[in-house]
Amino acid sequence: MIETFKRYFAITLCTAASLLVGCADDGLDRVGISGHVIYEGAPLEGAEVLFRPQHGPNSSSLTDETGRYQVDNSFGPVSGSCEVRVMKTMVPEGEQFSRNVLPAKFSRQPKIIKLEQGQNSLDLDLDTWDDKS
Repeated sequence: MIETFKRYFAITLCTAASLLVGCADDGLDRVGISGHVIYEGAPLEGAEVLFRPQHGPNSSSLTDETGRYQVDNSFGPVSGSCEVRVMKTMVPEGEQFSRNVLPAKFSRQPKIIKLEQGQNSLDLDLDTWDDKS
């Protein structure tokens, strides 16, 4: 009985330690970012907004039915220069594999933005993607 208790205690302790390590801060200066994606004058649902910072790991978010996306600062990109790409993949009828249904320029010609510490806001109007403003 005592051996069983020790075994369960050790398993519980290891599980708790694993959970704590998994939730630990990674030490990166991550930021939050949110906004809306518009395409052909309407909110774009189901698109992936990908953030590729100059330094640090990538982050991404899917848009909802209103075109809104949000990346929490615990999983967001790091502050500084960042490429932004947008794509929407679907499996065409009769095919096995998904493909991007948006023009390639949204995933191949990224917008370059500067992310500040804290919460950032970025609305993306894909109809003006080529504008240099």
